[in-house]
Amino acid sequence: IEVENGVMNFTTTSSFERTHSSSATSPASAIVNTGDTRVQPEICEQELDIGSDFFSKIVDVHRSLPPKELATKCAYFDCNKEVTECDNTLPTNYDGPEPPCCTHILRDMAKIFDEEMCRLGLDYVTAFGTLLGYRRADRIIPWTADNDYIIPSKDVANAMVTLWDTNRTGTAHLFQDINRMCITADFAGGKLQEKWGRPSLPKKGTQLWSTDQPYIDFYVGHNESHNELISPLTEHMRKSEPSTVFISVGNCRHLHRDIFPTYRKPVYNNSFYQKFPVNSDQFLRTSYGLNWKIPPSNKNGHGYEGGRLCPYGPTYK
Repeated sequence: IEVENGVMNFTTTSSFERTHSSSATSPASAIVNTGDTRVQPEICEQELDIGSDFFSKIVDVHRSLPPKELATKCAYFDCNKEVTECDNTLPTNYDGPEPPCCTHILRDMAKIFDEEMCRLGLDYVTAFGTLLGYRRADRIIPWTADNDYIIPSKDVANAMVTLWDTNRTGTAHLFQDINRMCITADFAGGKLQEKWGRPSLPKKGTQLWSTDQPYIDFYVGHNESHNELISPLTEHMRKSEPSTVFISVGNCRHLHRDIFPTYRKPVYNNSFYQKFPVNSDQFLRTSYGLNWKIPPSNKNGHGYEGGRLCPYGPTYK
């Protein structure tokens, strides 16, 4: 996927943006309360009507974010990857004598992401390794490197990137072949960067997946009817399963009715919410096969052992 040059500069503001623009100036610590296990209210803002808003008419701003954002916005820090110390539901310890656990930081990112999307009235789908971890053990896979979310359409992605409050959340959007999100110096009220920050990028590379930093991957999906598909995995469904297919990434195809409507489900002992596909069992069978509940022996960070993601069709049982 090619990155589009330039950044879209908006000269007009939608009525939704005027209504929902955050007036809060508090840092991300207002969101990341590591000792608070109270689940947030289940009801989000009324879902934004993307089809009637200006987000459906603008250039794909979600793909116009320059990769240089990595060097200008993203924070670099040390975090603990030791599974025996971090595979738990303990609060994130940003002030301890050792770096906080990477998986605990990913958990905080997941909580922040859901709360901000809820505030904006935007839909998303918890997917792949992140969904797998929640379904297996009600927490993030302890050896994973990132969180995975599907964004329902390019219009939702445009709205998300345009309305996102980087200062409030301590997270920033960037585009590196796909949409991603990194942590900024404001994350956790600045505690992470202040105590465990690195002065510069690791030497491994500039892609987020090569930096050993927790991050988020976004997969922007779209719908297609069976008659428009040429994949042999869905050829047999044209007559037997008359339904729209939702394509999330690469070879991954799911029946629309197995993904939507999403619903907010409490995770981590009911401490916060994530939006699940309506039929998460089928999503995981399509993505990983019948044995998705069994962790791979090779501790693959994406949750599956060998091969490719989504080797099965959308009706695989």
